[in-house]
Amino acid sequence: MNAPFLRFFGLFCLGFLAACSLLVEAPPYRLFSASESAIRYTGRFDFGSGARFAWTGSKIEARFTGHHVALLMENEDSARICYLRIELDDRDTWDLAVSSDTMYYPLAEDLEPGTHYLRVTRLNEPRQGVLRFGQFELADTARLLPLPPAPERHLVFYGNSITAGYGNTGPDQHCAYSPETQDGLKTYAAFTAEAVQASSQVHAYSGHGVWHNYDTLKVETLPDVYDRVFPDSVGTDMDLSGSYADLVFVNLGTNDFAHRIPPRDTFVTRYVDFLTQLRQAYAGAKIVCLTGSMMKGSKLSILKDYLAEIVALRQAAGEAELYRFDLSTQGALGFGCHTHPNVAQHEKNGAELTEFVKELMEW
Repeated sequence: MNAPFLRFFGLFCLGFLAACSLLVEAPPYRLFSASESAIRYTGRFDFGSGARFAWTGSKIEARFTGHHVALLMENEDSARICYLRIELDDRDTWDLAVSSDTMYYPLAEDLEPGTHYLRVTRLNEPRQGVLRFGQFELADTARLLPLPPAPERHLVFYGNSITAGYGNTGPDQHCAYSPETQDGLKTYAAFTAEAVQASSQVHAYSGHGVWHNYDTLKVETLPDVYDRVFPDSVGTDMDLSGSYADLVFVNLGTNDFAHRIPPRDTFVTRYVDFLTQLRQAYAGAKIVCLTGSMMKGSKLSILKDYLAEIVALRQAAGEAELYRFDLSTQGALGFGCHTHPNVAQHEKNGAELTEFVKELMEW
């Protein structure tokens, strides 16, 4: 057995330290659990056992001293791999594949003396498994330090595969999806948040719609799962009342229109109900309904017509902060996997949305 395994075998045997002392010598490291107040979490996390999370773009940040850092991270789905973007000291960046095969991930061993910053960001959507962060392992004399204040601005995105970054790093429209071809930090949502210096949360899931999903099933649509910590787990709903956001974006409809045009009344009613739920959750936010970037032609025109009615109905009900914006349609810049927008298209759409946001918010 290798040293990392023995180290964490020893950790799990803390309750039986005397019995374990014959198997592993106490390591010269300090362990900091997921519950440490100095660790910052952005996104939805369940802290019942470590810090468990599933949505794209979920972040874990820490500031620490010492020459060594490792983390205990587990993918609870034995059949999946999920990628994390590791950013250390704002200069070293790499991707880490998390599977159920291992839990111990050493990140750095010979750091220079002083203070260091670590950010861990989930790149893949919920389909790649629920991850559980257990703890950081630092040098024996290390400390966790307070982080600088989080950005004052906050954006929230609800959507489908487009917003989740499905296949965005793939070479063309002919490739099949794999977790390696999805980068949640290279989407129009991430580019927009970065450009306006805002934190963000992304609650997007491939194949999901408003009225029905891509598979035409009318259950477990995004309005059914939008408030869950784990979208595939019934009973993990959160009470979102009082949630803070400057802007909430909704980019849905592509899957509803994928096979046929949805009934106007049904689609409009379902979308209006979802916007009502979002307003109850984000009382002080501006809400923006988006289109783009995979639809075109008559279907796109009909969706825009539906959205015009949706906005009018909500405004008639007293909604004063509801807006519309259309992202440009893809094609000229190529495609990602399964004809999804590639990184170039996401960059273009992010630039478009950034200009809209700056004007709307006067940022």
